[in-house]
Amino acid sequence: MVLRGANPLQSPMRRILFALVVLAGIFTPGAAHALTSGCYTYTVSGSSATITDATACTGVITVPSTLGGNTVVALGAYAFRGAATLTSVTLPDTVVTLNSYTFYQLPQLTYLNLGNGVATLSFTNVMDCPLLSTLLLGTGFRTLGSYATSGDSSLKTLNLPSGTTTLNTYAFGNNSSVVTVTIPASVATVQTYAFLNSSLTNITYAGYAGPVISQLISTFGNCDWSGPAACTTGPAFYLSSISGLASTRSTFSGYSITTTRGTGTIYSIDPAISNGLSFSTTTGRISGRPTVDAGPVTYTITGTNSSGYSTATYTISVDSTHQYIICQPFFMTTTLHVRPNDSLIFLSCPGPGESVNGVNNNVISLVGIDLSSGQSTFTIFISNSVSPGTFVNAFTLNAFNQSTQFNIIVDVAGPAAPAFTFSSSSETATVGTAIASYSISSTGGTIDSYSISPDISVTPNNGLSFNTSTGLITGTPTAAASAVTYTITGTNTSGSATATYSVAAITPPAISISHGKIAMSISQSTLSGGAGAIGEVTLDAPIICANQSGSCEVTISMTSNNPTRLSISPQSLTWSATTWARPQFFIINSSLTGMTAASEIVTVSTTSAISQSEYYLGFAIPRILFTVNNPNWVAPVPVPDPVQQSKISGITPTTGV
Repeated sequence: MVLRGANPLQSPMRRILFALVVLAGIFTPGAAHALTSGCYTYTVSGSSATITDATACTGVITVPSTLGGNTVVALGAYAFRGAATLTSVTLPDTVVTLNSYTFYQLPQLTYLNLGNGVATLSFTNVMDCPLLSTLLLGTGFRTLGSYATSGDSSLKTLNLPSGTTTLNTYAFGNNSSVVTVTIPASVATVQTYAFLNSSLTNITYAGYAGPVISQLISTFGNCDWSGPAACTTGPAFYLSSISGLASTRSTFSGYSITTTRGTGTIYSIDPAISNGLSFSTTTGRISGRPTVDAGPVTYTITGTNSSGYSTATYTISVDSTHQYIICQPFFMTTTLHVRPNDSLIFLSCPGPGESVNGVNNNVISLVGIDLSSGQSTFTIFISNSVSPGTFVNAFTLNAFNQSTQFNIIVDVAGPAAPAFTFSSSSETATVGTAIASYSISSTGGTIDSYSISPDISVTPNNGLSFNTSTGLITGTPTAAASAVTYTITGTNTSGSATATYSVAAITPPAISISHGKIAMSISQSTLSGGAGAIGEVTLDAPIICANQSGSCEVTISMTSNNPTRLSISPQSLTWSATTWARPQFFIINSSLTGMTAASEIVTVSTTSAISQSEYYLGFAIPRILFTVNNPNWVAPVPVPDPVQQSKISGITPTTGV
């Protein structure tokens, strides 16, 4: 019985019962509270545990699957931050969730096994672990998130497990360590720019999905992505023929190479090529014009890339007593140098439908034509009355319903020795812009072919190439490089001549704008021939909003005053309170469409920042000026005024009556 107005807790027994009720409420199953077990601090919700602090852990650890009888399912934000002596972590298969900066600032961590439960690796899950060299993903893994591999580490290889389905935008963005990645066939989605700004050099893709191949091609070029491991296997190739006959009278065309597997192949030859011939380490082909007759020499051609090598052989004989020309079963034109009274033997094409249409006159005559067997020869006789330098449209050899046109130039003592000069001797080019190169002025005999030393394909070539027919160096430098002096040699049957040209490359100055809050950098402000640039924007401090009911974000937008000439993607960048430390990127593309001038200036303006944070609200970056150059523009030739022209010449124009 309780008396009216009395305190029901005055009874000792009632006070004890009330305290027990309160304690029961505090420790009701499902209520989150901090508990400790070993080096782990964790909270419990229902029967699931989340580790919130493991900074006391040291050395090699395997995270338990249960704590206090509760299943460990998640690792909280900053859970392992600053565990200075932690070297190895293995997660149980029960863990399915990682949070921001779960593994952050771990200076000794070298090994991390995420188990079979983690399905997604996202930006900031693993950050600032400079010695991390092994990262294992389990059977439950599905998505590699944006910037997932951008944390500083020593990680060189990442094997995505079978079952992985998605690579998000910038999945390998800003990656400075991973160079080898294995992409399983289960990956069906690769978002735009998944590989942008990565350090990947060796990629194995085991599938055939079109969207995946499209992104690989757009980033790394048209590698043979048509099958499993296509771009990491050793090379395989074959030659169109195994032997050839060359002559000092004409340029040797040799063989063609067909590659069936592998990329990045560099070719070598043994023994070293000589006798006026040259070998390209880029194409694997022999070319040039031999200087003396020589017996057969068998060369071994080796193609090598990072994954292996393969070989093929080719035998060359040089015989200038007669020219042996083997008919090729496709349309072509061949020019031959001959002398009066020379006889030239042609090996005909085997097969049906062969015929020879010759010109029988005082210049040349065809003798001994017999193509019935498909292997017979015939001889051309050149009249000794033909003047040196005469050009003759000689005859057509038909085979396989296709034709080879042979033209003849008649020589007596051979051409004059080469002599030539360059319009300039050196240049300093800009990375990303085509070199100006030089023009060649020839003052001697006709040059049959050019060669270059050192070999431009292995110096390294830095985006440059050399044309053995024109003698010109062309291309667009891909990286800054000190000056390399090349010796270019022009050769014909009477001798050779040389000239030198030096090329250096510098990186265009980048634009960097910083006002203490928002920093922006642009890779280049001068764009030539439709080139583009990449911009990076970073914030300097966390986003703190006094009004927590508002959107705690920072958004800036960029606009071009001439979107046709200069476009921006994306045009808007947004950071949240949890992603403020992440750099964001945009791409600037230029276009020459409709451009009628040598260059145009385009302004890119940045709007004032929109944010609930007073620190960032209204902050703006000044506008940036870009120059778009049109390398195809040609200045119009002015038309002279007839009246003014007559005054200059002293003639008074007349008018009609």
